[in-house]
Amino acid sequence: MAYESAAIRVASELRSEILQGDIAPGARLSQQSTAERFGVSRIPVRDALQVLAGEGLVHPTSNATAVVTGMSIAELQELYELREAIEPLATQLAVPNVGRAEHLTMRKQLQVMEEHADTRIWLAANAAFH
Repeated sequence: MAYESAAIRVASELRSEILQGDIAPGARLSQQSTAERFGVSRIPVRDALQVLAGEGLVHPTSNATAVVTGMSIAELQELYELREAIEPLATQLAVPNVGRAEHLTMRKQLQVMEEHADTRIWLAANAAFH
C-alpha cells in the first residue's frame, strides 16, 4: 500500500513538473537520482516512470533512465486543429449546465489569465477555467 502511494506520489509530482516546464523536454530522469530525490526505492520510481511513459510524457531508455518527451511543431499543430474541431461542440453541450457560481469562477480565471504573464499562474488559471 505504501509502495503504491509512493509510485503515485512520484508520478504526480514528476507529471506536474513536466507539464509546467520545470523539467524540460530532453531531460534525463534516472531511477537512482529520482529515488534519492523522493526518498523512495527505485521500484516505485520505475513504476512512476512507466505511468508517465503510458501518458506520453517520457520515453524509457536503457540504463534505468527515461527521457522527457517534447512536441514537434507538427504535433502541436495537430493538437490545436483537434481542439479547434472539438471545443465548439463541447462548449455547446456545456453552456446550458453552467450556473452563476461557475460563470463567476470562469470570469475570475479569465481575469487572472489576462493579468499574469507568469506561465505557471496562467496555466493554473487556464486549467481552472476549463
